[in-house]
Amino acid sequence: MKQNNTIIRSAQNASFIVILAAGLSTVGIGLDSTDGSINPASLLFVLWAVSPYIYLWGLANASQTPVTALGVAVASVLTALFGLESLINAMYLNLDAQSGLVFVFVPFRQWVALVLMTLPFFLLNRRPGK
Repeated sequence: MKQNNTIIRSAQNASFIVILAAGLSTVGIGLDSTDGSINPASLLFVLWAVSPYIYLWGLANASQTPVTALGVAVASVLTALFGLESLINAMYLNLDAQSGLVFVFVPFRQWVALVLMTLPFFLLNRRPGK
């Protein structure tokens, strides 16, 4: 049982580090894209862009078994890689007039993938005997 708790805690810590780094990077890219004029609309777009990471944070925190904790860690890495690659590509590498739309569509795709990836975690997130 102690080994399971160590695995769970290690996977949760890895998830938290990845989620925090990706979330802060997303906020930084989002605020950088505003060109210094921060208004409520741009803050809502940034909040929408980090919402998948907020969900992952809560899911990592609620993980009770090694399988779900490791699954959330993998989902965190995949979500962060896809999200940051898309944001960096659209905002810095391939600038276009529609680059700002990445803050609408990338989180939407992340949410679809997260719902499909994490649905089994809710079914597997039960400790034996409870």
